[in-house]
Parts: sequence; structure tokens; C-alpha cells
Amino acid sequence: MRTTILLVIGIIIILGVASFFYFTPKEQTEDFSLDQLFIRDVLTSNNFVNNSVVVTNLAVSEQNFKIKVAGIEDFVTLDKNEFNLASKDSQKVNVIFSNKNSKDFGIYSGFIEVSSNNQQKRIPVTIEVQSEDILFGANVDVFPRGKLYPGDKINLEIKIFDLSNIGEANIELNYFIKDFNGNTLFTEKEISSLKAPTTVTKAIELPRDMSVDDYLFGAILKYKNSVSTSSSVFKIIERENKLLSFIGDYKYLLVVAVVFIVVLVVLLITNKQSKNLEKIMKQQSKEVKHIQQRVKKAKIDGKEAAELKQKLNIQLGALENAYREGYIKKEAYEKGKQRIQNLAKKLKEKCL
Repeated sequence: MRTTILLVIGIIIILGVASFFYFTPKEQTEDFSLDQLFIRDVLTSNNFVNNSVVVTNLAVSEQNFKIKVAGIEDFVTLDKNEFNLASKDSQKVNVIFSNKNSKDFGIYSGFIEVSSNNQQKRIPVTIEVQSEDILFGANVDVFPRGKLYPGDKINLEIKIFDLSNIGEANIELNYFIKDFNGNTLFTEKEISSLKAPTTVTKAIELPRDMSVDDYLFGAILKYKNSVSTSSSVFKIIERENKLLSFIGDYKYLLVVAVVFIVVLVVLLITNKQSKNLEKIMKQQSKEVKHIQQRVKKAKIDGKEAAELKQKLNIQLGALENAYREGYIKKEAYEKGKQRIQNLAKKLKEKCL
């Protein structure tokens, strides 16, 4: 019994420790942090926009940092491309957005990449270039909001506003989805007579092989010399494994259930062993009484004496096992042991 209790306690401790290390989230150390997760700026032909990115060194030692621009080089000027930072220090990098190369009206995407000695991070950047005079404006959105997975069905929504009270007009509407590496996943063009305010919607199914990444939904409205833009960013994440998700949501409850089942199984096995040992003890008591009656006989030959001695040794072993497992108390063990030893002594005297 004592061995069983120790076994149960040991199993609970092992499961508890294993569960703690398995389910406790592992801290992900970061070399540095950025104050910007995403940048979106709107330009016209002549203006420029000042922005900035603050880099903070989170490492315990000095690090070298490099910054570069990808996909939007025609619009971005950095005042620093490389610098060193001591531990916990920060550096502000000024970012100037301008249509310095007179690019066409539209929506452009890319990223600012910041790299340290051991880590690399990207800031998605959207630059919208539109005309000085805007007659029709737009606002875009993606539904459903929240988690989106490859293969999901989504609704693209474009709200169009008449900013100059023009009324019904033939508007050219271009809208698309692309990633920040310049790859276009979906594009469509419509020319129709619209009276704003109005809403244009489009239901599409995302590709099932779509990469887990950030994506840009953009719309460009053209009416005569007016070009307006609007964009929205959404993220595609990896589809969750339902079983792993269930385990994650109910992990502590599952640990308790496993511990309960293990303890229950151990107790059932222990109960069965206890009943078996109880049966053995009853048999032992019966056997010892039988030996006691035979020892009282006037004569016992050598063969019978050897047989009885062997049985007494078996009964003594069973008694010791019952005491060792905690099924009988010390007092009962000592009493039973003395009884068997006395029988063995009488048996020896009979054979002399």
C-alpha cells in the first residue's frame, strides 16, 4: 500500500512538472523593438510627408543595425542606413515620403527592413499617390474582420463619396489585392454610372495556397482628372489545427483529467491487489491452522516435516509481503511472525 501511495504521488508530481514545462509559453527573446508596425501615407504630385521609425536595442550588448527599403525606393528617403546602438538605447530614423520620381497616380506597397546582428523585422508600407483635386473619395474594408485563413471567402467593400456634389457620373473603379512584395493576387476594373454615396461589394475566395503574410486591398477611383485612392491591410494566418486548438484551450482541464484517470487506474489496480492479498491472508490463516493441527500429532516423519517447513516459509513470506505493502500493521505482523516461528520450533522438536 505504501509503495502504491508513493507511486501515485510520483506520477502526479511528474505529470505536474511535465505539464508546467510543456504548457508554459516559452519566452521569445527579441534583439530589438520598433515603434511602427505599419506605415501608410498619402502623397500628391508635389507634397512630401515626414515620418519616422524608432529602433530600440533590447540586447544586453551593443548591436549594429542596418535599414533598407524594398519595393518603394522611388518614394522613400532615409536619413540613416546603418548605426550602432548600446544596450537599451534607441535611435530615431527619419523617413521622408515624396513622389520625387513623378510616379503615376496609384497605390504602391513595399516595406522598410530593419536588421540587427541576429534578427530581422519588416514594416509594411503603403503609399497612395493621388491628384491634387479629388472629386470622388473612397473608403475600403475587408470582411469578415479578424482572423483570415487561406481559402476563406471574404467580402471586399468600397464606399464611394461624392465630394463635389456632382451627382451621377461615369466612374472608373480599379481594385486589387496584392502582397507587400509586389505580387498581385486579384484585380478587377469597372466603369459604371454611379450616384454617390454608394457601396460596391465583391465576394471572392482566397487562394488555398496563399502564403501567411500581410496583404493590401486597394481601390483607385478615376473621374476626369480626379484620381483618389483608399487602402486597407489584412493579415492571413495559418489555419489552426482543431485538435491542437482544443488542447490549447482546455490544456489545464486535460491535465487534471489525465491525472484523475491515472490515479483512478492505480487505485483500481491497488484495490485488486488488496483483495488478492486479503484472500491470500485468509488462506494463510487457514493453512497455518492446518499446520498447527498436524504439528500436534504424536509422530511426524522427515518427509512430512520438510513439507510442513516449506509451507511455513511460504506463509512467512506472504506475511512479510503484506506488512511491507502496508496491508497489515506492525503489531499484526509481529504476532503472525511469532506464531509461525513457534510452529517451526515445535516442528523441529518433533523431529529430534
